[in-house]
Amino acid sequence: GGLFVSGRPHRGANGMAGEIGHLKVDPDGFDCACGKKGCWEQYASGNAIGRLAREYATQGKADSLISAAGSVEAITGLHVTELVRGNDHAAMQILADFASWLGIGIASLIAVLDPELIIVGGGVGELGAVLLDPVRSSVKDNLIGGDRRPLPLIVGAQLGNNAAVIGAADM
Repeated sequence: GGLFVSGRPHRGANGMAGEIGHLKVDPDGFDCACGKKGCWEQYASGNAIGRLAREYATQGKADSLISAAGSVEAITGLHVTELVRGNDHAAMQILADFASWLGIGIASLIAVLDPELIIVGGGVGELGAVLLDPVRSSVKDNLIGGDRRPLPLIVGAQLGNNAAVIGAADM
């Protein structure tokens, strides 16, 4: 993630500001590569969509994903986004679960930072309203006063999945 204040990157006192993927959303949650448990990126990232989809498939709820990927183990977030574009029922349900987690984390960020804009990047950000409408709904449900206060604009990254690489190159 990244944090901009007055149009400039904000790095914080120790250069670590913007590590939003490591907000703890579930203390007993999934192991994270950082060595902690329950980090937001374990619930709201492309890898998280793939894990969630494999769980669905293992439970017999996503045969279409198994067909698309060839096996349960081969299912990735990309398979889900491809099937969402085709309005596949299982993929849409997985996306709804993912959007809920994404909204929970965004609501926490809004509660602390009160930003004017949230940009959702990565491949899922390219889904547009199919993803962003349920994310906005989750934000409203999880933010104190979410049904009464103005919410920031929540949009997909214009550069899609390349946003992080282009931003790093620009720095």
